[in-house]
Amino acid sequence: MAQELGSGIAQIVAQLGFELSLTDVSDEIVHGGISRISSNLNKNVKKGKISKEEANVILSRIKAAKDLNQAVEGVDLVIEVAVENVEVKKQIFRELDRICGKNVVFASNTSTFSITELASATNRPESVIGMHFFNPATIIKLVKLQMKRLT
Repeated sequence: MAQELGSGIAQIVAQLGFELSLTDVSDEIVHGGISRISSNLNKNVKKGKISKEEANVILSRIKAAKDLNQAVEGVDLVIEVAVENVEVKKQIFRELDRICGKNVVFASNTSTFSITELASATNRPESVIGMHFFNPATIIKLVKLQMKRLT
């Protein structure tokens, strides 16, 4: 489910005009996500919702990254859409904290875990937010935002 939601979020971000990179535990998963996005866009072309040219432009904004370092190079925002396992998510945030610039905002697409708990894995808890997209993200246009309460 995280893979389908991740590709849906990527599609929305690209449709909004932003360039992005996808990475995952294997190239197969990343390319599967890009293939799902391409298929969704082609369905929209067939339905007359967008032109083939628009679909191509949207798809051109999405790049496959070989690893997390490449994926986050030069970004302002990282949206994590990993499996709902708190230790996996915290490990991702520890790694992001290590490799990202200080102004990068980290977002987790979790509906289960405390943003404060995930933020505790970083040295910048004030820069960690919850950005929970509802599934399927390309159809249900609703995002719930959460931020860590600073006391």
